[in-house]
Amino acid sequence: MVSNWFITGDCHRDFSRFNLTKEGTNFKTDDTAAVIILGDAGINYKLDHHDDELKNSIIKKYKCYFYCVHGNHEARPQDVMDMKLIYDQNAGGDVYVQEKWPTIRYFKDWGIYTIGAYKIAVIGGAYSVDKWYRLVSAGMDIREEPTYSSAIKAGWFPNEQLS
Repeated sequence: MVSNWFITGDCHRDFSRFNLTKEGTNFKTDDTAAVIILGDAGINYKLDHHDDELKNSIIKKYKCYFYCVHGNHEARPQDVMDMKLIYDQNAGGDVYVQEKWPTIRYFKDWGIYTIGAYKIAVIGGAYSVDKWYRLVSAGMDIREEPTYSSAIKAGWFPNEQLS
């Protein structure tokens, strides 16, 4: 059971901040610790083998749990292949998880969870001020609304905003 919870913001695929060998930290890299990433973890950003490689490196390097809130620079967990909804005793609610990476978990948008003595509400997603920049950078014609698959290739997810 998780007893140490830590909260951080956007990682954007860079997990170097979790170099937890620094003195003075109470964080343990074992299964009694968990990190909540408040959006834009970037773990489900490319939706290809690059994401799998990142997940493999996270699992190998860190023995703690990661709980991710859906941000505006990643796919919603329910849109990711092989994602299953399970009850998570640590969070006191249902989370998404892939069998290959059991310690990387994703909160449901609009979920209510119990973290320690606290009840929390999770509202994932955000407006992307950089939507058009991402689409143009990928060579898309912005005079037309992108298809879902072309938008994802550009790094923009049509449903990344709050619903």
